[in-house]
Amino acid sequence: MTQKNRSHFFLLLKVIATILLLALLFNQCNKLTSNPVLYDKIIGFYSRPNSLPIGVLIFILVLVNYSLESLKWCAILKPLEEFSFWKALKSVLVGVLFSIFTPARIGELGGRVIELKKENRLVGTAAVLVGSVAQNIGILFLGLFGLIWFVYANNMAERLIFLSMLIITIFLFFIAILCYFNINRFIPFAKKLPWPKRIRPYLGKLSLLTHYSSTTLRNILFLSIIRIMVWTFQYVLIMFLLTGDSVHFIQIAVILMIFLIQTGIPLPSITGLLARSGVAVFMWSQVNIDEWNALAATFVIFFYNLIIPSLVGLFVLIFNRNNLNENT
Repeated sequence: MTQKNRSHFFLLLKVIATILLLALLFNQCNKLTSNPVLYDKIIGFYSRPNSLPIGVLIFILVLVNYSLESLKWCAILKPLEEFSFWKALKSVLVGVLFSIFTPARIGELGGRVIELKKENRLVGTAAVLVGSVAQNIGILFLGLFGLIWFVYANNMAERLIFLSMLIITIFLFFIAILCYFNINRFIPFAKKLPWPKRIRPYLGKLSLLTHYSSTTLRNILFLSIIRIMVWTFQYVLIMFLLTGDSVHFIQIAVILMIFLIQTGIPLPSITGLLARSGVAVFMWSQVNIDEWNALAATFVIFFYNLIIPSLVGLFVLIFNRNNLNENT
């Protein structure tokens, strides 16, 4: 790609990303203003006596969340390319920006690898999947644990059914862990797939994914689980402000189940917010939390964990022209 075409490509990318993000913000603001009850709930969230310190704490947790993800991205890329923490953080934020417009967060792949060297982008895409698998294993484990605790605490199943659920959970987690720590065994199979001719010369680099040690994979999984705990703490703080009541362990189990179910919704964040809200409303109704608090919590989480990082990601995309251009 020539320098002129490269500049035109990134200019178009920036314009499209800006328009889509502004459209998303307008759409969400329009939804809020057209629903007075939900709007009042969210305004009330920021007008309570403890809203300022708790709001600041939630924002700090956003920084912690994406710092953990950046450390994870550095560890994932180590066999492939040296990445500083700040460069990893910028890649993660651009990935968040692209992910909110695409089904199943596919756009995150492009956002993450855009700063990699051209010859490393294919294997970089596979490396993103390593992190996603680790994150999903954490969600699977904690989500199923939350489900088991919820069923047990509410006496919703006989002992035999409960034990069956426990055994199935342990089995699924064992299979997931076995695949994760033996990811190198899938590389030969991936190389045999009918890839386009222009991609085949880069397939040899997939062998770099076999260089992950058990310690590295364990650290990546550990960081993924810590991120889920950060999300959970954010949710607890938000529900505390909205309801004014302390959050009990059974409600933490509901939060973990919400994460588990929402992970299986393969919709873009723009259109998937409605589906995610529906999941939250149904799950919170099981512990007598009204639908408006559930909806408000979903919007607040969406604002903190996706809108703010996406805005920063757009800023990075617009003002980080040199690094992006030289790697294309």
